[in-house]
Amino acid sequence: MLKNRHLLVTFLMLLGAASVSLAVYYLSPTPRLALPPVVNEQKENLPAEELKPAELKSAPPAETKTEITPAPEEENFISAQMVIGEKKYETQIASGSNAYDLMKKISETQGLQFSTKEYSGLGHFVEEINNIKNDKQKGIYWIFYINNQSSQLGVSSYILKNNDIISWKYETAQF
Repeated sequence: MLKNRHLLVTFLMLLGAASVSLAVYYLSPTPRLALPPVVNEQKENLPAEELKPAELKSAPPAETKTEITPAPEEENFISAQMVIGEKKYETQIASGSNAYDLMKKISETQGLQFSTKEYSGLGHFVEEINNIKNDKQKGIYWIFYINNQSSQLGVSSYILKNNDIISWKYETAQF
């Protein structure tokens, strides 16, 4: 009796494992390999009409609908502008980028010079832009604006939106 019970438990465990494996295989989004088409070598020389089953010979072609979707480049990038004094920089940047990423890209592609100091938990604090440093003694700092509004977020926290204008103004801090 005990041996039969042991065999039954083992069988049920194997059956359960096989069921889970099959479910994972069939429900996973991984594409399956397609088998090559079977070629009937005896009918190769026949006209195409004779190769089709009788019920398909008279069926009209299925109507297909083509949808135009934007190219991946268009939907993964946004336009942004950075203004520093009289100088304007315009670029395309990956969607989901922050204002600090924009500064790095403009620095690499258009010659913007800047330096930051990173504070744990707060992000980057801009200390200098184009050789003009914050002046702690006079209380003059680079202030970050988003669409002409003083930012409530740090440069590395603000996620850009399409057509944002990021401005840096060298002015007396109001904090």
